[in-house]
Amino acid sequence: MPFRIKVSLIILALLLTLAVVLPLVLPVGPPPGVRPLSEVAGPDAQYVEVAGIDLHVRRWGSGAAQGAAPGPVRTFLLLHGFPYSTHSFDGLAPLLTQLGDVVAVDMPGFGLSERPDPDDPALDLDPYAAESQPELVAILLEEMGVDEVVLVGHGHGARVGIDTALTHPDLVSGLVTIGASPFEIRQRSWLSRVVMSTPQMRRLGPVLLRQLAGDPGKRLLWAGWYDPTAITPEQEAAFFEPFTVEGWDVALWHLSQADAPADLEGRLGAVRAPVLVVAGEEDGVVPTDRSRRLVAELPDASLVLVPQCGHAVQEECPEELAAAVSTWLEE
Repeated sequence: MPFRIKVSLIILALLLTLAVVLPLVLPVGPPPGVRPLSEVAGPDAQYVEVAGIDLHVRRWGSGAAQGAAPGPVRTFLLLHGFPYSTHSFDGLAPLLTQLGDVVAVDMPGFGLSERPDPDDPALDLDPYAAESQPELVAILLEEMGVDEVVLVGHGHGARVGIDTALTHPDLVSGLVTIGASPFEIRQRSWLSRVVMSTPQMRRLGPVLLRQLAGDPGKRLLWAGWYDPTAITPEQEAAFFEPFTVEGWDVALWHLSQADAPADLEGRLGAVRAPVLVVAGEEDGVVPTDRSRRLVAELPDASLVLVPQCGHAVQEECPEELAAAVSTWLEE
């Protein structure tokens, strides 16, 4: 073998060795600026234990909608998208109290909810698995004493709402999806599974996700709006608050390792609850044709396109969204 080739092979072998060994020996500290969950949440934060996990909830309403007819009080459960939190409903939730009680929940890995290790034997289920999400919703409703609910889901939360309507139809009296894209689910390849499960990626993966706490996260926030200049400093601060909780990067890595939810092909016809499909006409994240397809495949669905609004309709156009929900409930 020529000397030049031998040298090249030796260099290649050294580089591969470094790529394998360095991620295992380099110290990996916590993200800058993180604090314990209890400090970020504060003493007034409300939690509900669900399947061994403390889920952060926020409530609006006093038990009866203003002007509502006597009878059972309607309850809305608000499900945020990725990588949002209950704060994404700050503008919408107070408006919905005219129609019923309102609860928003931070799902595992997001907001101010607990971020457990999925391998913890004390847990009843994997909090990050796709199939666990509708079960968590159902258990949460049971813990809160809610027998029937109108689910309002944005993005990923809309998919959780659809799955809950399919698996627990008796719980869901209505479903509102915002910027939903439940189609074209891509399962991870076997090579991707192998790479992501290596010890090296378990250490490096969370570090890579820390970019969300910087400019990439800001660009993600802006992408949800038709007019990003309208985002207030308070909304931006609320978006970044979860990235100050200890372990947020590791929890999002657990979420990224979870398998994608099951394909909905041929299954939407089983959704019994009426559905209001909402999308911003200027949604730059999910094309509006996805919303039209969703309406076409659901047995009882209506479509509302909000003009001059982007992907995060509940944040950018909360008044229009609340009015659409009110009209839909009346009809």
